[in-house]
Amino acid sequence: MGSMMICPKCLCECEKDSNFCDQCGHLFDAVNPPFKKRLRKIPYEAFADFKQRASAWILDGFVLLVMAAICATIFKDEATPLTRAMLRHQISRFDILISLLYYPLMESFSLQGTLGKLSFGIKVTDLARNRISFARASARQCGRFLTGCTLGIGYLMTLWTENKQTLHDKISGCVVIKAPGLT
Repeated sequence: MGSMMICPKCLCECEKDSNFCDQCGHLFDAVNPPFKKRLRKIPYEAFADFKQRASAWILDGFVLLVMAAICATIFKDEATPLTRAMLRHQISRFDILISLLYYPLMESFSLQGTLGKLSFGIKVTDLARNRISFARASARQCGRFLTGCTLGIGYLMTLWTENKQTLHDKISGCVVIKAPGLT
């Protein structure tokens, strides 16, 4: 029997040269390669709880709103007077654009978290506790759209999933853990 790899989705052992997991069918690719060695089990207490994650999300929302308002003010059209409705539209447009970069850049950066996450002592990792790539962080951000489409149920999944993962965490193969020493 050849050496084994570990599926990043279901954590079962797979043949080294396999292109997909025999158990769950997960396709191995550049974004989600199989792990080369057995993962250390992350203790349940190490995962960030719902309260920490929700608090970080609220703080990040405020940060994004401020950045979007600044951008909307800087890039306003001087020829057209800016009404309240137009300002709200500009801010929401910039909020979406900024969030598409803010989350992936901050979560794939060496500190592994947004300003909100870092404030509450939590960070984003893959299932092996490694820093995630920009591609994986971008997939996680795109997964947030699907999480939002579930009317909040995708966020509430942290209350009952084994690794306290939201829907977008499961999609991207990430976990949010407590980071001792950050707060």
